[in-house]
Amino acid sequence: MRGKKEYKKIIDRQFSTKSHQRIWTHFTDLVNTKNFQNFVETTRKESMILYDETIGYYRSKNAEIQVMTLPLIAHRIKEFCEQNTLHYTDFVDIISHYIQYDKVIDPSYFENAFNLCIVEDSVDRKEKSDNQYWIDSDDKMYPLSIRFNPDISQNDLIDFIKKTYQTHIEPRQKRSQNVGKIKKTRIRSQAIKNRDQYILDNPQLDRKKLMDKANQKFDDLVDYAQVGNIINKKRS
Repeated sequence: MRGKKEYKKIIDRQFSTKSHQRIWTHFTDLVNTKNFQNFVETTRKESMILYDETIGYYRSKNAEIQVMTLPLIAHRIKEFCEQNTLHYTDFVDIISHYIQYDKVIDPSYFENAFNLCIVEDSVDRKEKSDNQYWIDSDDKMYPLSIRFNPDISQNDLIDFIKKTYQTHIEPRQKRSQNVGKIKKTRIRSQAIKNRDQYILDNPQLDRKKLMDKANQKFDDLVDYAQVGNIINKKRS
């Protein structure tokens, strides 16, 4: 059985990859959009999930039922993940937690997840082949695979990928692009620059009013504190 230090090492290695950083940035970018916030509000309304001031978070109208166990919640999250190129079995807990608590939780509870790549044993896949829930989620997010013999070395694997990328891997990527593409970070960066410039161009407005106007005009939402930080950063 692995200890905490070994598990942390595995998670740190996984989360240091660019493929993890790209999918996690893709998700956190989505969280700040009107599309995601509208999805959350609509899902709460349809599932009768209400804000409880006594405990400080949302819960089902029937307090004995856990939010993430509601069938409509799972169905709505599955639809959202498929529309936005997210691995449903990874993000269902993350999104259901957000619906209830209004915040994104640390994803480091699960290895071999939250990534554009996963490592899977073909034998393990056969063992879970009767679970269509997992198979469908994996196939939608990871339609391509590289299978290799366990005797291959790290150098051999890197050499294979480098030398066959253009001839074997890239053509299959292009044929599979209908599954969805992860938004390029630079596109969001320019959108944020435009939003921040709008805030800087209107410092005379009351900050709450400026926050509301910016959120109406741009998809990348800001809160009251962020408006102040953007203005103060420019002054410093």
